[in-house]
Amino acid sequence: KTKTKGLRRFGSWIWKFGTRNFDEAYGQGSSFRLIKREIVDKVCQHRQHFVFIDEVLFWYTNHISEQKLRFHPRKGGKSGYTIWKLFTRGLGLILFYSTLPLRAMTYGGLIVAMLSFGRGAFLIYKKMVFGVPVKGYTSLAVIVLFSTSLMLICFGILGNYIGQLYSILNNKPVYSIRDKIL
Repeated sequence: KTKTKGLRRFGSWIWKFGTRNFDEAYGQGSSFRLIKREIVDKVCQHRQHFVFIDEVLFWYTNHISEQKLRFHPRKGGKSGYTIWKLFTRGLGLILFYSTLPLRAMTYGGLIVAMLSFGRGAFLIYKKMVFGVPVKGYTSLAVIVLFSTSLMLICFGILGNYIGQLYSILNNKPVYSIRDKIL
Protein backbone atom coordinates (compact mmCIF):
# COMPACT_ATOMS: atom_id res chain seq x y z
CA LYS A 1 0.00 0.00 0.00
CA THR A 2 2.80 2.44 0.88
CA LYS A 3 4.68 1.46 -2.26
CA THR A 4 1.62 2.25 -4.41
CA LYS A 5 1.15 5.58 -2.63
CA GLY A 6 4.77 6.51 -3.28
CA LEU A 7 4.48 5.46 -6.92
CA ARG A 8 1.33 7.59 -7.31
CA ARG A 9 3.03 10.61 -5.77
CA PHE A 10 6.09 10.17 -7.96
CA GLY A 11 3.92 9.78 -11.07
CA SER A 12 1.94 12.88 -10.09
CA TRP A 13 5.15 14.85 -9.59
CA ILE A 14 6.49 13.71 -12.99
CA TRP A 15 3.19 14.62 -14.66
CA LYS A 16 3.04 18.11 -13.12
CA PHE A 17 6.72 18.74 -13.88
CA GLY A 18 6.21 17.68 -17.50
CA THR A 19 3.10 19.76 -18.06
CA ARG A 20 4.72 22.82 -16.51
CA ASN A 21 8.00 22.57 -18.39
CA PHE A 22 7.32 20.80 -21.68
CA ASP A 23 3.73 21.51 -22.60
CA GLU A 24 3.43 25.06 -21.23
CA ALA A 25 0.39 24.10 -19.16
CA TYR A 26 -0.33 25.12 -15.63
CA GLY A 27 0.59 21.79 -14.05
CA GLN A 28 -0.65 22.64 -10.55
CA GLY A 29 -3.70 22.18 -8.41
CA SER A 30 -6.18 19.38 -8.04
CA SER A 31 -9.55 18.37 -9.41
CA PHE A 32 -11.44 20.68 -7.06
CA ARG A 33 -12.40 23.82 -8.98
CA LEU A 34 -14.55 26.92 -8.91
CA ILE A 35 -15.36 27.85 -12.49
CA LYS A 36 -17.38 30.76 -13.85
CA ARG A 37 -20.65 29.79 -15.52
CA GLU A 38 -19.60 31.19 -18.92
CA ILE A 39 -16.53 28.92 -18.94
CA VAL A 40 -18.61 25.91 -17.81
CA ASP A 41 -21.01 26.51 -20.69
CA LYS A 42 -18.15 26.58 -23.20
CA VAL A 43 -16.56 23.42 -21.78
CA CYS A 44 -19.92 21.62 -21.89
CA GLN A 45 -20.12 22.25 -25.65
CA HIS A 46 -17.26 19.81 -26.29
CA ARG A 47 -18.42 16.42 -27.49
CA GLN A 48 -15.18 14.47 -27.68
CA HIS A 49 -15.07 11.07 -26.03
CA PHE A 50 -11.89 12.04 -24.17
CA VAL A 51 -12.12 15.52 -22.64
CA PHE A 52 -9.27 16.79 -20.48
CA ILE A 53 -10.81 19.55 -18.40
CA ASP A 54 -7.49 21.20 -17.46
CA GLU A 55 -6.52 21.67 -21.11
CA VAL A 56 -9.97 22.79 -22.24
CA LEU A 57 -10.09 25.38 -19.44
CA PHE A 58 -6.86 26.89 -20.78
CA TRP A 59 -8.50 27.23 -24.18
CA TYR A 60 -10.97 29.72 -22.74
CA THR A 61 -9.11 31.50 -19.96
CA ASN A 62 -5.69 32.06 -18.58
CA HIS A 63 -7.03 33.63 -15.40
CA ILE A 64 -6.51 30.61 -13.20
CA SER A 65 -5.31 30.84 -9.64
CA GLU A 66 -4.92 28.32 -6.92
CA GLN A 67 -5.86 28.23 -3.29
CA LYS A 68 -4.01 26.04 -0.81
CA LEU A 69 -6.25 23.40 0.72
CA ARG A 70 -5.61 20.97 3.50
CA PHE A 71 -6.49 17.47 2.42
CA HIS A 72 -7.32 14.81 4.96
CA PRO A 73 -6.69 11.11 4.47
CA ARG A 74 -9.58 9.14 3.03
CA LYS A 75 -11.68 7.65 5.80
CA GLY A 76 -13.22 4.84 3.81
CA GLY A 77 -12.90 3.06 0.50
CA LYS A 78 -10.13 3.50 -2.01
CA SER A 79 -9.56 5.25 -5.29
CA GLY A 80 -10.99 3.66 -8.41
CA TYR A 81 -7.88 4.67 -10.32
CA THR A 82 -5.38 1.85 -10.29
CA ILE A 83 -1.79 2.47 -11.35
CA TRP A 84 -2.61 0.97 -14.77
CA LYS A 85 -5.68 3.22 -15.22
CA LEU A 86 -3.63 6.28 -14.28
CA PHE A 87 -0.93 5.26 -16.76
CA THR A 88 -3.41 4.73 -19.60
CA ARG A 89 -5.14 8.04 -18.75
CA GLY A 90 -1.80 9.87 -18.90
CA LEU A 91 -0.92 8.18 -22.18
CA GLY A 92 -4.31 9.20 -23.60
CA LEU A 93 -3.72 12.79 -22.53
CA ILE A 94 -0.33 12.83 -24.23
CA LEU A 95 -1.75 11.37 -27.43
CA PHE A 96 -4.99 13.41 -27.58
CA TYR A 97 -3.89 16.80 -26.26
CA SER A 98 -0.20 17.06 -27.08
CA THR A 99 2.10 17.07 -30.05
CA LEU A 100 4.91 15.65 -27.89
CA PRO A 101 5.05 12.26 -29.68
CA LEU A 102 5.21 14.01 -33.05
CA ARG A 103 7.96 16.35 -31.91
CA ALA A 104 9.86 13.44 -30.34
CA MET A 105 9.65 11.55 -33.64
CA THR A 106 10.91 14.58 -35.58
CA TYR A 107 13.78 15.37 -33.22
CA GLY A 108 14.69 11.69 -32.87
CA GLY A 109 14.87 11.44 -36.64
CA LEU A 110 17.07 14.53 -36.82
CA ILE A 111 19.45 13.16 -34.19
CA VAL A 112 19.73 9.74 -35.85
CA ALA A 113 20.18 11.42 -39.25
CA MET A 114 23.05 13.55 -37.93
CA LEU A 115 24.70 10.57 -36.22
CA SER A 116 24.41 8.31 -39.25
CA PHE A 117 25.55 11.11 -41.58
CA GLY A 118 28.57 11.68 -39.31
CA ARG A 119 29.33 7.96 -39.26
CA GLY A 120 29.03 7.79 -43.04
CA ALA A 121 31.36 10.79 -43.45
CA PHE A 122 33.85 9.14 -41.10
CA LEU A 123 33.80 5.92 -43.14
CA ILE A 124 34.31 7.84 -46.38
CA TYR A 125 37.18 9.76 -44.75
CA LYS A 126 38.82 6.49 -43.64
CA LYS A 127 38.46 5.07 -47.12
CA MET A 128 39.80 8.16 -48.94
CA VAL A 129 42.65 9.12 -46.60
CA PHE A 130 43.84 5.84 -45.13
CA GLY A 131 42.66 3.41 -47.78
CA VAL A 132 40.85 1.33 -45.16
CA PRO A 133 38.25 -0.81 -46.88
CA VAL A 134 34.67 -0.09 -45.83
CA LYS A 135 32.97 -3.32 -44.93
CA GLY A 136 29.60 -3.86 -46.53
CA TYR A 137 27.78 -4.39 -43.24
CA THR A 138 28.81 -1.02 -41.78
CA SER A 139 27.99 0.97 -44.88
CA LEU A 140 24.66 -0.84 -45.21
CA ALA A 141 23.82 -0.08 -41.55
CA VAL A 142 24.65 3.61 -42.08
CA ILE A 143 22.45 3.78 -45.18
CA VAL A 144 19.54 2.07 -43.41
CA LEU A 145 19.85 4.31 -40.35
CA PHE A 146 20.07 7.46 -42.43
CA SER A 147 17.11 6.60 -44.66
CA THR A 148 15.03 5.53 -41.66
CA SER A 149 15.82 8.77 -39.86
CA LEU A 150 14.79 10.76 -42.93
CA MET A 151 11.47 8.88 -42.92
CA LEU A 152 11.02 9.70 -39.21
CA ILE A 153 11.62 13.37 -39.93
CA CYS A 154 9.07 13.30 -42.75
CA PHE A 155 6.54 11.45 -40.57
CA GLY A 156 7.12 14.00 -37.82
CA ILE A 157 6.50 16.92 -40.17
CA LEU A 158 3.41 15.22 -41.57
CA GLY A 159 2.31 14.43 -38.03
CA ASN A 160 2.57 18.09 -37.07
CA TYR A 161 0.16 18.96 -39.86
CA ILE A 162 -2.19 16.21 -38.71
CA GLY A 163 -1.86 17.52 -35.16
CA GLN A 164 -2.99 20.94 -36.32
CA LEU A 165 -5.99 19.37 -38.06
CA TYR A 166 -6.78 17.41 -34.93
CA SER A 167 -6.66 20.62 -32.91
CA ILE A 168 -9.24 22.11 -35.27
CA LEU A 169 -11.43 18.99 -35.01
CA ASN A 170 -11.20 19.24 -31.22
CA ASN A 171 -12.95 22.62 -31.51
CA LYS A 172 -9.99 24.36 -29.93
CA PRO A 173 -10.83 28.04 -30.27
CA VAL A 174 -8.31 30.49 -31.65
CA TYR A 175 -9.62 32.98 -29.11
CA SER A 176 -12.51 33.33 -26.68
CA ILE A 177 -14.59 36.45 -26.23
CA ARG A 178 -16.56 37.12 -23.09
CA ASP A 179 -20.21 37.91 -23.58
CA LYS A 180 -20.08 40.90 -21.26
CA ILE A 181 -17.42 43.03 -19.71
CA LEU A 182 -17.24 42.65 -15.96
